[in-house]
Amino acid sequence: MSAPKDKEFNPLAINILRLQNYTDFFDLSEVVLFEWLMVKASSFKNLVEFYYSIRRIAEETKIRKAQLSTIIKKFEMLGIIKVERKGMPKCSYFCVNKESVLALIPQIYQFAENGKLLTDNGKLLSYFSKLLPEISKHKGTYKEPNKEPISNLRKEKNMVGVDTPTVSSSFSSDGTNEPIDTKTQKAKEAAERKAKREAQEAETAKLNKINRLENLLNRIYAERIEMYNKKQKKGQRAKSTCNLSFLKRNQEALFELSQTQGVEEIENSFIAYVDDFLKGEITVGKLIPYFLSRKPETKDFDTFHTYLNRFISDYSYEK
Repeated sequence: MSAPKDKEFNPLAINILRLQNYTDFFDLSEVVLFEWLMVKASSFKNLVEFYYSIRRIAEETKIRKAQLSTIIKKFEMLGIIKVERKGMPKCSYFCVNKESVLALIPQIYQFAENGKLLTDNGKLLSYFSKLLPEISKHKGTYKEPNKEPISNLRKEKNMVGVDTPTVSSSFSSDGTNEPIDTKTQKAKEAAERKAKREAQEAETAKLNKINRLENLLNRIYAERIEMYNKKQKKGQRAKSTCNLSFLKRNQEALFELSQTQGVEEIENSFIAYVDDFLKGEITVGKLIPYFLSRKPETKDFDTFHTYLNRFISDYSYEK
């Protein structure tokens, strides 16, 4: 009878929706450990510190021990965690500073995509802010409670009467005496400002790129007309140059094309396209809309690819 196989161990899963919104502030291994710490902070939210061996963390996260030590040191420097080695045998006790995490959220997450503010960025903030109320309530109360003498518990019970009012502090424990709600609001406002700034920067970069591409196509058009006219014999009608017209939808299509194709590919395809137009090989009402037209079924830039292949097969190094 064969021995039973060891049960396969599945590492900690990552929330793929949040993973898509990470910036390059952390690399992938750091993201995994960061998410792991957030899960543990939530699981042990009644305790300020929890202990875990490096070996067990490596098993759960699948991060190498050497790399794990480097990441932990980085997180300590950022103020995300505090690590203390104690007990017999020695074990690592982790304390997650959730207020520092909240303050770093604008650097950890991106709140804009393709120049637009993400509508669900508030969920990223609420994911962490829900942990914050536990800080002041439990800060400094966990000192290996299972080993706490029963006499100490009795003394604590006698110190506070049944009718004695107790106050749960809503202030942060980082020495700033600032209400947690205020810190959460400030972090949210900072994240929103960062998202708007990123959206504005992305929109400006997009408009600049579209403008450069429009200038490129206009320049190519003028140059090919000039070359065409020079080849015409006397008495033949010359072509006149004019600025190409770009509608809003043409600009959007041109920008979308530039996201998958380089400037050189766009230039080469447009050269072959304009030359065919000038020679009468094709007849179109408007140059730009036809050049940027797409197949309804696949949404591919059919004309662009046709003339890019034409350029590759028919043109020499001299344009």
